[in-house]
Amino acid sequence: MQHPPKADLVRPLGADEVVDHLREDPADGVHPYDLRTLGGLIESGALPPALDRTYPLAEVPDAVRRLRDGRVRGKIAIRVGGSGHGTRPGAEPAEGG
Repeated sequence: MQHPPKADLVRPLGADEVVDHLREDPADGVHPYDLRTLGGLIESGALPPALDRTYPLAEVPDAVRRLRDGRVRGKIAIRVGGSGHGTRPGAEPAEGG
């Protein structure tokens, strides 16, 4: 493939190869053993998700502000139902909660 639109942006960051996921399936050529190994690492907790915080649905505006302000280190999860305030994994409730 030639250059996807943003290929020139990522090459200086060290990208040796750029895949256009709209034209190529990134799973092509992945061995099933690799996927089982990855799944096992995730299930065992050896490869935890990069989760910044979990927010209840009522606090989505706070989550969006945090994301917009660039203060997120990982993904943000939104909890639908239940109660409580936003939390980081293994942390106290989010500020203001």
